[in-house]
Amino acid sequence: MRGTPAMDIIGQTFGRLTVVSRHGQAASGNARWLCSCACGASVAVTGSSLRGGKTKSCGCLATERLWKHNRRGLCGEPRAMVDYRDLEEMR
Repeated sequence: MRGTPAMDIIGQTFGRLTVVSRHGQAASGNARWLCSCACGASVAVTGSSLRGGKTKSCGCLATERLWKHNRRGLCGEPRAMVDYRDLEEMR
């Protein structure tokens, strides 16, 4: 363990994560915290990742952003949804 004690961040919210309890120590010596995500999932994260803004969710935020991005065209407008059954009927 390093010389400085871990800060108590239980109850604090970082992005979508709320710290629930201490969850041991990472291999690097940093404190790990068990967090509850707004989507309902639980994840263990180092305190430095939380405080530095590197980790903001359990992964649901990245998935949501990717999903929203993929539904947009190059001009930022929604893409036309193609029904492949209609294309088959056109042949």
